[in-house]
Amino acid sequence: MNSQSDHLRDQAERAERLSKSVNNEEASRKLAELSQSFRNTAAALDSAANDPSR
Repeated sequence: MNSQSDHLRDQAERAERLSKSVNNEEASRKLAELSQSFRNTAAALDSAANDPSR
């Protein structure tokens, strides 16, 4: 892992916590989607960093 992917995972956790604490369903859904997007991007960065062809 790298610091950028770690940062994205931290942001994903924050967005997930917020999604569970807001009362607005649309905002909650958007935050959950944002959280997943952060996690996907972090995973892609980790995968690229571990790719031996790079």
